Formats: sequence, structure tokens, C-alpha cells
Amino acid sequence: MLLKLCFSCIMLSMYVINQIYGLAIAVILLVLFLTTKRLTLKGTSSFLRTIIIVIICLFFDALSCVAIKHWKDSNPALVEFICKTYLITMIWVGWTNFCYVCLDLNSTKARHNRLCFIMAGITIVMSAAIASVPINVVLNGEQMYTDGIAVILTYVFTLFYIVSSVVVAVYVLKFRNRRRGFAVIFSHVIWIIASGVQALNNAFLLVGLAMAVGLLILYIIMENPDAHIDRSLECYSSSAFNEYLDYMFSKTKEFYILDISVTSTSAMEGKGVDIQKEVKKLIHFASKNRKIHIFKTFNVGIAIVSEDRDCLTSAVKGLIDVAKAKQVLKNILVLNFNDISKISNTFDLIKLMTFARQQFAEKTGEINVISHVIVENFLSIDQINNDILKALDDDRVETFYQPIYNCQKGTFEIAEALCRIRLENGSLMSPGKFIPVSESTGSVALLGERIYRNVCDFYNENNIEKFGVRNIDINLSAVQCDNIELAKKFNDIAKEKGIKPSLISFEITETAFSSVKANMLTNMNEMIQNGFEFALDDFGKGASNLMYAIEMPIKIIKIDMELTKLFMQDEKAKAVVNAIIKMAHDMNLKVVSEGVETEEEVEIIKKAGIDYIQGYYFSKPLPKEEYLNFLKEHQ
Repeated sequence: MLLKLCFSCIMLSMYVINQIYGLAIAVILLVLFLTTKRLTLKGTSSFLRTIIIVIICLFFDALSCVAIKHWKDSNPALVEFICKTYLITMIWVGWTNFCYVCLDLNSTKARHNRLCFIMAGITIVMSAAIASVPINVVLNGEQMYTDGIAVILTYVFTLFYIVSSVVVAVYVLKFRNRRRGFAVIFSHVIWIIASGVQALNNAFLLVGLAMAVGLLILYIIMENPDAHIDRSLECYSSSAFNEYLDYMFSKTKEFYILDISVTSTSAMEGKGVDIQKEVKKLIHFASKNRKIHIFKTFNVGIAIVSEDRDCLTSAVKGLIDVAKAKQVLKNILVLNFNDISKISNTFDLIKLMTFARQQFAEKTGEINVISHVIVENFLSIDQINNDILKALDDDRVETFYQPIYNCQKGTFEIAEALCRIRLENGSLMSPGKFIPVSESTGSVALLGERIYRNVCDFYNENNIEKFGVRNIDINLSAVQCDNIELAKKFNDIAKEKGIKPSLISFEITETAFSSVKANMLTNMNEMIQNGFEFALDDFGKGASNLMYAIEMPIKIIKIDMELTKLFMQDEKAKAVVNAIIKMAHDMNLKVVSEGVETEEEVEIIKKAGIDYIQGYYFSKPLPKEEYLNFLKEHQ
């Protein structure tokens, strides 16, 4: 009797071996998931639900084989119930997989839950349909399977969820979360292959095992807690930081951040300080509090996140004390983000943190509170930058031209090209608004290139040389000049547009030159060899350095408007401007006076020996059509 029972068990295990393997994999994953320390992220609860439903499905899969083998004739109603329950749980596996891949489609947890609730209602209807139609239970020798309308409906409903999940996963892969999209597609491909094999040959019961393997893939790629750990600092990684922020924003609950960064790594290393070791000590102290999470940000910087403001405040004070004791506080920048209610997504928060680090770069060794005023300032700057980028995309960046008068010839042979941004409502954004923002964000390089292309097109479309225009001045920013590829790029554009480089003169400022001197000189020399010219703009503004006029390969010096005004009013300023004019002429340079607005100023400037005059007396900056009319009138 004992031998017969053992033999029966062995034979039964052979029938359900794949289900047993799958069930073992799923149970092990569940144990790992529940016992390993992990972050609560956007997919955590959804993945746990998926594991539980898959385990239930695999259990009924194995149980259905047992029921068909032993109870088919003795208790057919029970066998039918077990087999249909297995089919229904397959549909719910499809539902939970669909909900998992849709995590990245919805901005908030509430929206995602609403979608899952709707699809759950549909799945209940599907389950009722399967429960109400006939099912055939087949035991043919060693083969056991089910068929009939219930099985056909199961395949149809499961296929619906598989196709829906794959379609969403492809979108997520391309536009939202590459890792989640890839993991879901990979797991579903395995499920599809197994379902196809089992549909063709009922002897191969592979669907349950395929579900478990798919779970394993999702765990390894998306839900493995080890992937969220940074081993160098023994805290959560920077990628985990982004995922955690996504989760917190989806919950739409308040949370607070403490950003700590080491600002003088070289100085600390020079004193024999092990920076990584000291930061790990700060992490070790802070990690004693279970209400906070610690993440690596960049280099050896860390971010501490908590939903409890008091808890974070306490952590701040403790960390400051530890840093003081270790004598590293003066090299640490501490930013306390205690009001981020107006930030709605991870991308904007990361940008705010970068902005705050720049704003407070010199204020190390103390707690810098990022108030709502700073956040408002950031949001304003960010909105302006977004308007700039949108205007570039929509081709609403326009070029205005301000004529420059030749005092000797009495003609307007030069003009300065100026950037203007047309808003969606048709009005113009103030240059005083977008220029500082574009310089701080780097979008000035995109604007500069667009203006250069516009000027080239303007030359080609209107043949303005026939009006006596010798060249057009275009402003270059420090960001552009620091790009070692600038000369090649602008020369290539000139060739593409068929423009002679001699028609273009680039204006650069002393400030730009001083900040990126090496790369700027390299670019200037290469561009001059190609035929471009250069002018020194805003000369006399701030603390001017005459050495720049010597070092820079320029042909024109443009005296700043403020110095021009002082020239009219102050004897000392007059002496300085006269000296600049003499110096420039001795160096074979031409001089432009900016900001001239009255006839009296024009006469005074002419008598001083200035070569060119630019200002509202002759014309404000004009749109290209009005500038063309101006040229025709003054031809």
C-alpha cells in the first residue's frame, strides 16, 4: 500500500512538475519581497498583488491536474469548479499585469487606481462569462486538459490583456520608463510563446511556469531591492531617488528634502580627509531614524527625504553637529527644501535642486532654507526658459535689425541683429526678461544659432548688399564661445546658406571673453581665417580692461550706452572716451557709440571722431520688413 501511494505521488508530480516549479519560483519571490528591506516605490504594491494572484493561479493550475486525474468521475462538479477557477485566475493575472504596466501612464496614484478599478469591473464580467458557460474536462491516458467555450473565452480574454499590456509597454518603453516597458514586453513574450505551445499541444502545460518566469524577470529588472542600493555610500542610489520622487508625487502628499553636497572635494582631499568615509558617517547617523530615506545624488552628495517635517528638522540639527565634530562642515552645502508644494514632478524638483545649489554655492557650513520665494523665482525662470524653447520649436524667434550710421559716409552700411521672441498671444517678450534667463540656462546658444541662420536667410532673400549694407553684427554669448565646435559649425552654416563670411561680424563682450578666454580665442582665430569679423561690445561697461582690446582679434570697439551718456555730461568721462577713440584709431580699429538718442548727441559724437553711431535717434530695432523699408528710404 505504501509503495502504491509513493508511486501515485511520483506520477502525479510528473503531471504537475511545471506548475510546481512555477509555484516554487513565485513563493520564493514572495518571501524575498516581504523580507528584504526596500523602498516603497510606484510599483511596489502593484507587484506584490501580481505575485499573490500568480501564486493563486499556479495553485489552482496544479490542483486542476490533481482533480482531473483523481476526481473526474467521482466528483465532476468539484473538478469543473476547480478548473474554471483556474481559468478565471488567469484572467486576473492578465488584469494585474495590465495595471502594473500602466503605472507610468498616470501622473497620480488616484488616477491609476481609478483605471485599475474600471478594468477590474470589466474583469469581473469576463469572470462571470467563463463561470456561466460549459467546460469539457479531458483525461486521455497520461494527457489531461480542458476545452470548450470556457477555455476559448479564457484565451480570448487573456489575449486581450496581453495585447493591451504589450501596446502600453511599447509606449512606456519609448516615452516613459524604458526599464518597465522592456521588462513587461519580455515577460509577455514568454507568456505568449508558452500559451501558443500549450494551445497546439495540451501535453505541454507551460503557461503556469511562463507566468512565474515572467514574474522573475519583472523582479530582476524592476523590483530587485539590490538595484536601488549604492554600494559606495551604502545608501539608496540616485536612480532610486528619481523613482522614489515619482512615487511621492503620485501620492500627492507633502514631503521634505535635505540636500547635502560636498563643495570643496579637492581641498578636503588635500588635507588628507577621506570624503567618502566622512559622508558615510553622516549617512550612518541619519539612517538611525526609520522615518527618513537617504539617497546618493551626485558625486558624494546625498539627499534625505521624509514625510515628517519635524523628523527632518531633527535630522538636520544632528547632521550639523556630526559635521562640526568631524570638521568638515565648512566644505558642506546644506539645503533644506521645506516648502516644495508648488513643484509637481520629479523633473522640476531636480532642476530646482540644481538651481538652489548654484544660488547658494558660497554659503557652505550653514543650513540654507529654500523658501517659497526662491521656489517662485525658480518657477518664473523655468517658465521663461520653457517659453524660449517653445518659441524655438514653433519658429517664433524673430530677428530685428537696428541700423548703424557711418559718420563719414552718411550711410547705414551696418546693422545689429537683435533677438526677439514672439509669444503665442502675438506680443513680444521683453529682452530684459529672456536674455538673462537664456544665459543662465544655456538656451542662449540655441537662440544665437537661430539668429545667425535668420540673418543668413535674410541676406539670401533680399540681396541687401544693393542697399549698401556691408555687414550685419550678431551677438555671441559666452556659452557659444566656449564651444570648441563653434567655428566649424558656423562656417558650415555659411556654406550651407551660400553666405560670404565677410558679411557677418560677431559681437562679444569683455565678460564673455574673460570667462572662456582660451576656447574663445581659438574660435575667433579660426573664424577670422574663414572671413568673419569681430567687434568688442559694451566697452566701458563695468570694470573694463584695456588688455582685452589688445588680446582680442577685433576690428571694432563699441562704446557702451552708459559711457556714451556720461560722455555728454562729465568731463572725466569725456577724457576717457577721447582716450578710447585715440587708442582705437592708433590700433586701426573703428569705434561705434551706442545709445545715441538726440540730434545734439549726434553732433557731439561726430566732433569727437567716432566712426559709427547706433541709437534711437536714427532708428529703434526693426522687424525685417520695416528694416528693408528703412534701407530703401535711406539708400
